[in-house]
Amino acid sequence: MANFVRSRRNSIEADPKRMSNSPFPGQIGDKTKMEDIKNPLFDRAITTTLAQPSFEKTFWMPDSTCKACPECGESFNLFKRRHHCRLCGMIFCHACSPHMIDGTSYGYSNQSIRICKKCFKSLDLGTALIEMSNHEMDVPTSPLPVSRTIFDYDTHNGTPLYNVVSDVNFDDNMSDSVPLVPQTSNATASGKKLRRRPSLELHSALDLLDRKDTPLVPMPSIGEHTTSTLLEQHQEVAASQLQALLLHRIEAISLPPMDRQLLLNKINQFISSTTKTFVEMKYFRTHLGFNHQDLIGVKTIATGDNYSCDFVHGIVCHKNVSHKKAPKALEKPRILLFQEGIVFSQASERISSLDTLLDQEKAYISAIVEKIQQLKPDIIFTGQSVSRLAQDLLAESNIALVLNVKSDLLETIARHTGSVLLKNSDSIKNDGSTIIGNNCSAFHVETYLVQDPEKATRKRESYIFLEGSLPEAGGTILLQGPDKAVLRQLKILWRDIAAMAYDLSLQAYVLTDLMYPVVPVSKSKTLHAVKGMVKLIEVPNRPKFVPCSSAQEFTLEYYSPLDKALGSYLFNDCIAPSTKCQNSTCKVPLIDHIQTYSCMDGTILVDVEDLPEKERPPVNDDPVVDEDKPSIYFWRYCRLCEKVVTPFVLLSSMTLQFSFGRFLEIIFTVRGPMLCANDEFEHQCPHDGQTSHLLYFNCGRHAIRVEYVEERPWYVQHDNCLPFDQPWYIECQKKESLELLDALHAFANPILSEINHMPPHDGMFLELLVKSATKLHDSQLYQIINQSDNEDSSLVEVDTIRRDIYHSCKKWVQCLNKIRRVDSDTFKSLRITTSEPSSSIANSQKSSPISASPTASDTKPQLDEALTASLSSLTLENSVASDPPPPALSLTLPPPSTWKSTIESILLRSNDNSPRASLDRLEIPEIFSRGHPEMPPGCHGRVVGTDDDLHFSFAAYALNSDKYEEELAKQKGLDVVSTEGLLTSKYDSTIKLHFEDVRDNEFTCQVHYAIQFEALRSLFYGQHHDFISSIASCLNYSTKGGKSGAKFFRTQDDRFLIKYISQTELQCFLASAVAYCEHIAKVYFESMSSVLSKILGVYTVTHASKKWTEHIVVMENIFCNMKVDTVYDLKGSTRNRYAAPGSGLLDGNFLIKTLGLPSPLHPRSYEKLIDAIKHDVFFLSENNIIDYSLVIGYLPEEDIPDDENENASLKTNRLMLVGIIDYLRHFDFIKRMESVGKSVTMIAGQDAPTIVEPKQYAKRFVDALELQYFMPVPSMGDHF
Repeated sequence: MANFVRSRRNSIEADPKRMSNSPFPGQIGDKTKMEDIKNPLFDRAITTTLAQPSFEKTFWMPDSTCKACPECGESFNLFKRRHHCRLCGMIFCHACSPHMIDGTSYGYSNQSIRICKKCFKSLDLGTALIEMSNHEMDVPTSPLPVSRTIFDYDTHNGTPLYNVVSDVNFDDNMSDSVPLVPQTSNATASGKKLRRRPSLELHSALDLLDRKDTPLVPMPSIGEHTTSTLLEQHQEVAASQLQALLLHRIEAISLPPMDRQLLLNKINQFISSTTKTFVEMKYFRTHLGFNHQDLIGVKTIATGDNYSCDFVHGIVCHKNVSHKKAPKALEKPRILLFQEGIVFSQASERISSLDTLLDQEKAYISAIVEKIQQLKPDIIFTGQSVSRLAQDLLAESNIALVLNVKSDLLETIARHTGSVLLKNSDSIKNDGSTIIGNNCSAFHVETYLVQDPEKATRKRESYIFLEGSLPEAGGTILLQGPDKAVLRQLKILWRDIAAMAYDLSLQAYVLTDLMYPVVPVSKSKTLHAVKGMVKLIEVPNRPKFVPCSSAQEFTLEYYSPLDKALGSYLFNDCIAPSTKCQNSTCKVPLIDHIQTYSCMDGTILVDVEDLPEKERPPVNDDPVVDEDKPSIYFWRYCRLCEKVVTPFVLLSSMTLQFSFGRFLEIIFTVRGPMLCANDEFEHQCPHDGQTSHLLYFNCGRHAIRVEYVEERPWYVQHDNCLPFDQPWYIECQKKESLELLDALHAFANPILSEINHMPPHDGMFLELLVKSATKLHDSQLYQIINQSDNEDSSLVEVDTIRRDIYHSCKKWVQCLNKIRRVDSDTFKSLRITTSEPSSSIANSQKSSPISASPTASDTKPQLDEALTASLSSLTLENSVASDPPPPALSLTLPPPSTWKSTIESILLRSNDNSPRASLDRLEIPEIFSRGHPEMPPGCHGRVVGTDDDLHFSFAAYALNSDKYEEELAKQKGLDVVSTEGLLTSKYDSTIKLHFEDVRDNEFTCQVHYAIQFEALRSLFYGQHHDFISSIASCLNYSTKGGKSGAKFFRTQDDRFLIKYISQTELQCFLASAVAYCEHIAKVYFESMSSVLSKILGVYTVTHASKKWTEHIVVMENIFCNMKVDTVYDLKGSTRNRYAAPGSGLLDGNFLIKTLGLPSPLHPRSYEKLIDAIKHDVFFLSENNIIDYSLVIGYLPEEDIPDDENENASLKTNRLMLVGIIDYLRHFDFIKRMESVGKSVTMIAGQDAPTIVEPKQYAKRFVDALELQYFMPVPSMGDHF
């Protein structure tokens, strides 16, 4: 690479002219030399001649300075491209630069070059005009394996793009378009091209050479019914559809019944005859568009009492001759046409007398008239006025004169009469025989009494008739009747029916030649689609296929000047080597691109393959392609059958005249198995012709491959602000309640078992405490378990019960440990001081079992009173001195209702003498002790635990605390009371809270901009306690924050993501926090579109005991409750933006997935997405923020449930979730130095570094998403 760049630079420095931005066509060297280049494929030499140019040009018109063709005046657009004349350097359209000559004499070795008409006329036609076939180089057969996909280009064993010389290169920037090829030890690859090599599908077609021409069967008249051939079936469908439309339209017009039937018969007759004439004409479509609309004019004359319709083989116009003495009827008239008039204009600036001016005018006009008289015309049509003197002189010569004729009418007259439309009388040459037209057989002027629409009277109007012209020139439909408004309706009816008849006639041949099934044809008049261009590049660390230019939306009216004939498109836009890419900076010919057209649920790919030299079909030996009537062969290849499934068909001239836009529509809409017009062909394919077949068009040495790729557009979704899922939360509470219930009994049962082996007086109190507390907790847990999902819960939450269970278990363990430590003598002091009644009751209970007797029932109230009194006087004594003094042990008893029901069984428990089951060590389970239950509960008794491994849990605890509520209430004491005012407040409402517990669990939490984020969450995510419930329970999230390695967590309800950020990111965000809140306020209150992934809270937690500080951001999860297939992180740059499989996917991976094509979106989704991105990017760039990205996730498609099987093949709407993330970094000094460092080390030719200034970053980001990554794909009838 370095040697190549050095050699190229040296060659430019050696030739100063090559340093100019404007090339010098024709200049290559000073001497003529012969050079033999050995071809390694054929082991023979190719002689290349570098000839001394015959003349040298120094002018090369830039594309940007030419907006319209200087020859015809037509503006350049999507379908009308610029072409440079290689001799004069001017820019022309295709029609005005139609000539191809051998370029060897002009410095283009072994190339055919395009020149304009003027340069062509100036050449010596005897020596300069040489056919292309005499100088085309042989194309070597590729030694590489054949391809299997349309995107598999021939890269010549990995040779980069800049080391390959194309066989034909007609780029404007000649010094840059032909790179120098470094000499190697092998041979120079002179004939290499970027064009794809023959695919496997094309090779399989070359084995079948039994091509057969499509029969040329004229379209039957409307109403005829024949079904013998495939063509006639298509024609019958077209005729019936046309007849139905005609009946429907004519019945909607207010006409007398007899006149309606007469008009219907006449229109049928004229439509059939004219359409048949035009369809069967030779292929003569110009590159300026279709002209069949202009071939038949319609003239209405409001005269007579009945409506009539006649056809004139010529022209009818509302004009009269200018002089009364002029003839008004002529046979075989000779006609002369002028764009301008015949007047005298003073050329001198000197003031002359009136007599002098009159003499000058008379002399000038007389000379002009004499010059005209020598041509012997009978009629003169002028576009402007003619002096009175000239009119008199012409009338004396018996020459009729028609003045002020519109330019389009003059062109029509020229077509019908064969005249040449001259600019003025100065254009008349000595020999003017070729400019006079005489193709019409008659000229006459008719006068009619026409109804005046403003008055109730009639007036006289004159009309000129030019009749007897050739059928190919067209004609005029003459409509007459009493009502002008009805005539206008009939005129519109005729134009619509005539255009549809022409289209349906051609379409019948197209459907037959391309072997489509017999289907109802479309009634649409326009195609709404998106055009794209893809090319191959060979740049390290970048996708192989990239868009050459941004996808362009277009609306194409069928058969309009913007539309093209199918044959014209196949030749000029596919295989013509001189056609340039529409991107002015692209140096690759259009033939080496892949053209794409996207609409509805798929994309059409148009690619060109070269037929191998040795395997080209012998039916078309001549490589010269007649541009006016090219021979194009067609066949189909089925990818499922893996073979050619149709015979080879020579496309008829009717097919080549067909609208290219309508051709695209057929591919987009017609499905099902294809039909073969030749019943003898053995391969009848049962597969869908739209999705399974490849369409091949062979023209000369090229094969044009048309492939349909089915990919339905995506819908875009953002702002998935789901409310708190109360049923889900209840289910989680139920699940945790069941776990706590099992753990509670698993912990309480061993304690009760040990108590059962104690003497009754030893463990009676502890047993009572355990059983009563267990019963209370069971009751609370069962209330949660039995709670309805839709019930508005006011029950105690599981975390509160967990904390209560922890403290109960702690009491049990302390009591049990004390019981174990005392001996039998000391334990006697730990007794229950009871009154005599209670002892007697106990003794009586001990002596006789409890039964359902009335005696037991009567003593129950006394028992309850005695137990309440005795247990209230319970004290613990003789604590072990060696233990650290525990906190005051509060033996608050459970409510009496929970333990009075169990006291009888405790007092009456039998004391067996079995050995005591002692638990040596008893620890509280982790399920109870998690979350630091020693910390005090929060606001309204709500409990939120903290976890040493989950630092954000300390922020959740702070938000749930009473301190936060108190501080927030103080902050809200401001004058602003509305939610919008709180959100947009510029006041720094940061709250700093401090917490500690008995276990040295000390930490502080800063809630940044507490009021603003509280208002933001209330707008999008509901109540504060619901937000706390979400973030209080999180899971680790496998996604990592790119190069920073930031940790992520996801809430269990999937609504939020929690990210640990750096100190720098925190400071950057706080600097723009006020602007961020104002931006979000516009999104909510002004309905401004946005895809910003909202940040819902920013916190800083510092743990004094553990000595750590964490900066925490809580943001919404754009993939909330969605299972995405693939996620991409897009920054708008492809430099170093490719990730290995298994890691996060980036821009390069995205372009590889889409094969260089933009991802299709529904038009409304695309519009809203781009609009939202522009709003967000403007906010980010204004606040000096960079390094953000758009994350997208594709949802998998699922079948729609359809019990009635009405939509068996219908899928759900394809959904793509989007959101802008990572907008926490400013373009500070560090980032600026990073950008400079990457720019210095950047390899020549690579993109700019990913870190650039905010404005530049924003523009690159928007341009990539809008133009390269996504495109709107409309339905057939959508309008942009």
